[in-house]
Amino acid sequence: MGEGEKDIASSPFDDSEADIILRSSNNVNFHVYSVVLKLASPIFRDMFSIPQPATQTETPVVEMEEDSTTLDIMLRLCYPGPDPRVTTLARLTSILRVAEKYDLDGVVEKMGCSYAELVDFEEVPIEAFAMACRYRWKEVALTAAKASLGFTTDELLHQEAEALKVACNNVTKHIEWVGYYTSTGRFEVYSFERHASNTVPKPKRCSDVMQLGYRAFPSWWCNYMQEIGKEFMLQGPTSVCLIDSSILKTISASECKSCKDVANFGDIYRFLEQFRDRIDSTIKSVKLELSF
Repeated sequence: MGEGEKDIASSPFDDSEADIILRSSNNVNFHVYSVVLKLASPIFRDMFSIPQPATQTETPVVEMEEDSTTLDIMLRLCYPGPDPRVTTLARLTSILRVAEKYDLDGVVEKMGCSYAELVDFEEVPIEAFAMACRYRWKEVALTAAKASLGFTTDELLHQEAEALKVACNNVTKHIEWVGYYTSTGRFEVYSFERHASNTVPKPKRCSDVMQLGYRAFPSWWCNYMQEIGKEFMLQGPTSVCLIDSSILKTISASECKSCKDVANFGDIYRFLEQFRDRIDSTIKSVKLELSF
């Protein structure tokens, strides 16, 4: 096809002084400066370092497999100036394929920010974590790992097999800190005795207590903590498992009249607030060991 105005890309890829033309699969010509692409990609550096015939008068044309939209975004990500906005995961995927093909590390890094804006971490944490591992996006990996805590292990295992190959072992390894079921079904909450001692209602008048370590706690509170532990295992270790009404029901079921009388006492709600904060801060403090 001849080179007409309709076949030339928009600025800055319409510069007649450029020394290379990249032609898209749908016959749109991009006039580019080879020095820019050499700096962005070792593949382009080798490609454009091949000496051209001394008698050649026309600008060399390189036929590309990519369509004009993908090529336009990819080149703008390499050129100086504001980065283009990628609005769909499908387009982002096509750009990543080109970036991998030509070793465009800078483009891959920029696509990590776009991916974080487009993907729903709460829906596909395993897929997001796998993408992060593949393209070495640390912040995406951390966000995806945290989002995975809202799923049970079984739910995570039902997500795409290809993603699991990359991510499942990493994800499950980093949620072990939350707790575990022993053979008797007891849920262990690390250091709850030390961290909750200032807010758990004191059993001075309680006739129904349970001894845990060096301290005695109201049985209704121990039962509540065990129920929360079960919710963690069902829903995942997030603070959304804490439902205020459930603790009141637990107190109401208590055999101790003194505990029933303080069912609306402020200490209970202060405990719930501190418990939520403790869960959230513990999740944030987990160090995710990544190989990149």
